[in-house]
Amino acid sequence: MIYSKNLNVAKTAAKQISEKRIIRFKTQNALYIFMEDIKNPFLKNYRERNKMKTPAYTGYQNYDPSINYLIEKGILKRNRGSYRVVYEVNKENLSNFCKQTKTN
Repeated sequence: MIYSKNLNVAKTAAKQISEKRIIRFKTQNALYIFMEDIKNPFLKNYRERNKMKTPAYTGYQNYDPSINYLIEKGILKRNRGSYRVVYEVNKENLSNFCKQTKTN
């Protein structure tokens, strides 16, 4: 079960991924920061001011529900490498999801 705020974050993320033509997130932190900018946009200035390369809030506690939802829908695929976690975007599933959420 996903709560409505996390569902809205997931839908917004899918829309932005599509609009920005993102094909992958090269690190887990990159995805967490992307999700943080959607869920808590006020933190972007804080991160930039403090030259942070990680999300301001704990990623797995705050953004994993939305990320896991996108994984369940087949939009993101988690690939674990030897040094980092990469998330690939499935463009076909993303397109179908965006079309479906427009009508709902």
